[in-house]
This record gives sequence, C-alpha cells and structure tokens, in this order.
Amino acid sequence: MTTVPSYLKSVFSDNQWRRIRERIYYAEIDGKKIGIVVATQSPGRDFILNCNEYERVRKAKLTGKFDVAFVVAARLNGFDKPPEYVCGNFLEAVSLTTCRKVVGRLGDFWPLQLGDIDPDQPL
Repeated sequence: MTTVPSYLKSVFSDNQWRRIRERIYYAEIDGKKIGIVVATQSPGRDFILNCNEYERVRKAKLTGKFDVAFVVAARLNGFDKPPEYVCGNFLEAVSLTTCRKVVGRLGDFWPLQLGDIDPDQPL
C-alpha cells in the first residue's frame, strides 16, 4: 500500500497550493504536478464530492496535466475560516461505485462517509 503524502495536510494553509476552482487545488511539489478535489462537510452533514469537479481532476490526471491526484476530505467551519483538513487519499483509491448521486443546487454530488476516503477508518 502506498502512503498518502503528508503535504496534503497543508492544502488550506500553505501558499504553494493554488485554488483553481471552487473545490480544486493545484501545486507543484518536488517536480510533480498535484491535483486535489475536495469533498466538503458542513456541520451535521455527510461529506459531499462534486461530480463535475471530480471528473475534471480525474481527466486531468488521465491526460497528464496532473502527475498525481487526490480526494481530500475537509470540514467547513464558517465563511471566515479556512476548511479543516480531515484526511486524503489517492483519487484512484476512492471508490464511488456504491455511492448514489444526489442533485444539489450547485450540481450533482456523491455523499461520502469518511471510510470511503480514508482507508484507516473502521467500517
């Protein structure tokens, strides 16, 4: 099993990360182009992953725009605070086959449990 890099934890606090869409971030670290799509959690809700943004990052990885791509789970704690990093995993390791799309006002989303993203979470 490949270990998830520690630099993911700094996505919301380190200036090397650039937000390129609402929930898509990019950085070049150690010569690699890294893309992240964020699954957000509002208080009292599941984590949700925007379908279009996920597909955008997945296609960027497949076409070589990103060398590596991740899904990062983050809690939203208000408008005046940055998101709080919870965990992350390689994009390919996050299985969406059992998820049912939900239509929201900002597009289609997959509701996720933390265990869908973090392999260290108990089932």
